[in-house]
Amino acid sequence: MQKIVEPLGFLVYMVILIYMGIYIYRNHNGNRVHMAFGSLAITLAIGESIYLIPRIYALITTGLEENLMLLGWGRIGHLVVMTLFFSMLIDLNKECFGLRRKVPLDKLLYGLLVFRVVIGVFPQNGHFQLEPDRTFLLLRTIPLIAYLIIVAIVIIICSWKRGVRGMPLLAMMLVPLGFTVEPELIENSSYIMLLMKSVVRGLLLLGIVFIGYREVRKANELSRY
Repeated sequence: MQKIVEPLGFLVYMVILIYMGIYIYRNHNGNRVHMAFGSLAITLAIGESIYLIPRIYALITTGLEENLMLLGWGRIGHLVVMTLFFSMLIDLNKECFGLRRKVPLDKLLYGLLVFRVVIGVFPQNGHFQLEPDRTFLLLRTIPLIAYLIIVAIVIIICSWKRGVRGMPLLAMMLVPLGFTVEPELIENSSYIMLLMKSVVRGLLLLGIVFIGYREVRKANELSRY
C-alpha cells in the first residue's frame, strides 16, 4: 500500500504545484507580488523534490532502511530549502503591503530561521537514521512555529489596516502548517496518522501557492476587458 499511495500522492502533488508555478511565472506581467508567489512555488517544488524523490526511490526499490544515507541528505537539503521558502514570506509581505524594512522585527524573524537551520544540520538530529532524534526535532520546529505565528500576526494586522483580501487566509494556513512541517512531531504516531499529517501539510502548502495563482488568474481575466 505504501509503495502505491506515496508515489501516486507525490505525483499528483507535484503536477498541481508545478502547473500553478508555471502559470504564475508566465502571466505575472511584472507584478512584483505575483512574481513573489511564483518564486514561492518554484522554491517549494525544489524543496519537496529534494526529499520526496529519494524517499519514493527508496520505497519502490530496496526499502527505506537500505537507503538511509540517501534519505538523510534529502532531509538536510529539504530542511535548508524549505527554510528558504519560509523566509520568502517576509519579502512577500513587504511587496503585498508596501512595507518598509523594519530592522528589529526582520532580525528576529531571520534569526529564528537561521537558528532552525544551524540546529537542523547538527548530526545529533539523526537525519541518517530511520527515526529522528526527538529533542533536536523540537529544537528545529519550535523556532519555525514562532516565526510563522509572528508572520501570520503581521499579515492579519496589515490586511486589516489596508483592506487587502486573500492574505488573511494565507495567514490562517501558516500556524497549522508549522505543526505539520515535521510529521514525526507527535510521538508514537501510526503510519496512517503520519500520512494524514503529510496530506494536510501538502494541502496547506498548495493553498499558499493557490492564493497567488488565483490572484494572477483574476488579474489576467480583468486585463481582457
